[in-house]
Amino acid sequence: SSRVSTTVRRRPSGVARDKERVLRPPIVPRYREGFGEEEGDGTRVWRTCGARGRIVIMNPVDREREVLLTGRFFPEGSGPRTIEILSQQFQDVVAVVSDGVTYERRAFLPARRRLQLQFSCLERPAGVVTPCFRITDFQVVDLGHPPEIAAPVDNAMDEEK
Repeated sequence: SSRVSTTVRRRPSGVARDKERVLRPPIVPRYREGFGEEEGDGTRVWRTCGARGRIVIMNPVDREREVLLTGRFFPEGSGPRTIEILSQQFQDVVAVVSDGVTYERRAFLPARRRLQLQFSCLERPAGVVTPCFRITDFQVVDLGHPPEIAAPVDNAMDEEK
């Protein structure tokens, strides 16, 4: 007798797309305290930040991911700004001028962990809430799979004690 299958089959391109989405889900920055709501003009999106701000980037997969953090900083108000960006992996100081400055930084997202970015406007005391700078088109770009780690030459390192 013939059996009726209830399995829905997808086109191979859909399966490949779904597999890629599961293996490499997009990395979405989460804007926390200090950052305003997203604004835009149809071609660009930005958020303003006061004297201090925080962005959290979560890696939902079971492997480390190398990423490129990229965006463009513009000062809010008069005069240039100096922005410090601090994480567990790096400390950057960015001089932000009136026509903007592009920021790029390679970083690693540990497996199933998060990377926190702390932003400080060095010219402003911590309590000031008026915008210090805006970050435009901030993205976290997955740079692909990290290289496989070779097995250690000395197998004794792997033995349980």
